[in-house]
Amino acid sequence: MIDFNKRTRHHAGRARIIANTILLEFMNDQKTEIPISDIKLIGEYTTENGPHLDDYFIVFYYSDNSYAEISMYAENLIEMIDELENKIGGELKSHLANSAVWNSNILWPNESKGKVLWITKRAKLENFNERMKLFFGGEKLEIELTEIAKSYL
Repeated sequence: MIDFNKRTRHHAGRARIIANTILLEFMNDQKTEIPISDIKLIGEYTTENGPHLDDYFIVFYYSDNSYAEISMYAENLIEMIDELENKIGGELKSHLANSAVWNSNILWPNESKGKVLWITKRAKLENFNERMKLFFGGEKLEIELTEIAKSYL
């Protein structure tokens, strides 16, 4: 489950490629290494959390249905994407850059570019605090990969 309320732009992190591995670095010293050969699906998504919180992300899926993500506002992200395009032989052109609402999209593989990545539904509210957040405008969402996205994993 993604908690859309815990991201801030000053925690956007940094992205780069070293050899054939994507390195995602976050402000809390957490690092994620992604061998490019392990990537099966790349997507993007936006939320309604902007402009003061990060609201735009890139997602890298592996064959075991796990994924890593980083804010599109991360340092060096554009340069990393340019290099990644050369390594995977496909264009990673964003379709959601101006979206201010929840949305998701497949960027790669190219034959599914532009198709929906995730289906969302309102999560079951477990307790009083979650119901109060919903009352004051905080929505808890659950996501599920679309069938076309699942077919790549």
